[in-house]
Amino acid sequence: NLFIQVWHSHPCGEKVHGPIAVIASDGESTFRAARFKLAMNETIDTTQGYGIAFADLPGLNLKTGPHGLLTTCDHKHIFKSMY
Repeated sequence: NLFIQVWHSHPCGEKVHGPIAVIASDGESTFRAARFKLAMNETIDTTQGYGIAFADLPGLNLKTGPHGLLTTCDHKHIFKSMY
């Protein structure tokens, strides 16, 4: 979380290079827990912006991290673990 905060506020971070939109994982279990704690601790506001459109989509995960940070994983590893 400290890295995201510094990236967002430091003059050579987001202001120069743009925001971090997504953090991803190859499925490694230690990082998976950290990824969920970091990027799934806020809920999208469904009363304004794109949240209004998302509010009508049942089953959509509305969890996000600071500054709209999203999380994903490498789909190849999901399928690999299924077989």
